[in-house]
Amino acid sequence: MSKNLFLVAIMTVFMQLSMALPVSAQENPAVLVQKDIVIKYPVITTNNLAMSKLINEDIQKEADSLYKKFQDGEYISAGMNYEVTYEDENVVSVLLKYYGLPELRMAHGMNWETGLVYNKLTGERIPLAYYLQVESAKQLGEALSAGTIALYDGPRNQKLVYNANKAEVKRVSDNYILAGNGLIYLIYEPYELGPYSDGAMKLQFDANAVSMFNK
Repeated sequence: MSKNLFLVAIMTVFMQLSMALPVSAQENPAVLVQKDIVIKYPVITTNNLAMSKLINEDIQKEADSLYKKFQDGEYISAGMNYEVTYEDENVVSVLLKYYGLPELRMAHGMNWETGLVYNKLTGERIPLAYYLQVESAKQLGEALSAGTIALYDGPRNQKLVYNANKAEVKRVSDNYILAGNGLIYLIYEPYELGPYSDGAMKLQFDANAVSMFNK
């Protein structure tokens, strides 16, 4: 299937689903299955068709990017899946989960994750600073050491013990998701905060931690 045909197929699914009344994005996936690539991502429906279109076009860009890299030979095998981590009347938070294998002789492919948080009323992405103010990577490291925030692995979502001597926080990620009950997760790529087996690791901020950082 060419890229253009892929886009037409996905947009057809979007237009069909957009006619429905608002329901959870979990129930509205767009799916592409071909040899060596599977792409699945949510189609968001809201009360405003124009806002739904803005959100879905933005999410589709992520799918298009992975599909193009596969077509261009950057990956010989690839995939995308998703999780809707939070949704209410005004906001939806989506976690896109990617896989890409550049060449067969590699020991393993790469997994990475992208968080997308949208305002349903405007169709725009909501930046991390709207919810959380982080001054520096040092501040994050100190908060981890003090137990103010927590470190979780990707594959098992297990809480880990932070050891700055093994994996120091070197940057403030702006890649994040919401998870309800006041929880915010900053997402880091594999190897940034731990070994490959720990996947895309996350820093968890509960409501108390968010309040402390935003003082």
